Amino acid sequence: MNSMSYKDKYAHQLAHFPIRDHFRIRGENMTRIEVFTDAAFAFAVTLLVVSIDSLPSNYEEFITALKDIPAFAASFAQLVFFWYGHRVWSQRYGLEDLKTVFISCLLIFCVLVFVFPLKISYATFFHWLSGGELPSPINFKLEQLKLFFSVFHIAFLSMCLILLWLYHHALKNKVELQLDDIELYESKTHYRGWLIMSGTALLALITTLALPANLCPFGGVLYATLGISMSLNSILRDKQKQQLIESIDKNSYTASTQE
Repeated sequence: MNSMSYKDKYAHQLAHFPIRDHFRIRGENMTRIEVFTDAAFAFAVTLLVVSIDSLPSNYEEFITALKDIPAFAASFAQLVFFWYGHRVWSQRYGLEDLKTVFISCLLIFCVLVFVFPLKISYATFFHWLSGGELPSPINFKLEQLKLFFSVFHIAFLSMCLILLWLYHHALKNKVELQLDDIELYESKTHYRGWLIMSGTALLALITTLALPANLCPFGGVLYATLGISMSLNSILRDKQKQQLIESIDKNSYTASTQE
């Protein structure tokens, strides 16, 4: 679907799209690529579950399985985080052009490639954090830790960059999508949010590579700063968005009284 055909097809439907938080939902009906992406994320979660060899057969194995929960929960939460990011993008823009398909397939590729290294990285981190109380599927030597923590940062960075690319693609199609001022502002600030996360992941990767092997896990501490940076981004976005809404309402009222 090229940009002109998209514009011709949806221009007359803009007034009929449902609105959520001042954003018209152009992709209310799931596209084929969104269905494919959802299925891939579901399959990745399944891989996390079946990575446990079998059901516990005794008390010791049961306790070991319970100790595996933190690594599974962290891996699951990260997958859901990126799945939700793609879902929000898909619903807001509803694009299904060739570039959207390519970028979404790239996200699926990263999810399926990194699902096992992701689980191992989290398990290794919790094993290190707990002083060996929580299990790790692989007993790493100290000099090998840097590689596995780097894999985690690369996985996180890759998926952040892909979501960033999707928002860049939507912004490039702002005319065809007929984004209004509020939608354009929302798109730019979400782009900024993924840019912040990409920069944090890149910094964590560089820090991990720069630190000595016994300190390389501390590179991941930088992700804790996302709580501050992303909160500030959300506060600034909501404040300026409200000002923009009030300005648009004021201008609309002034125009209506002058008619």
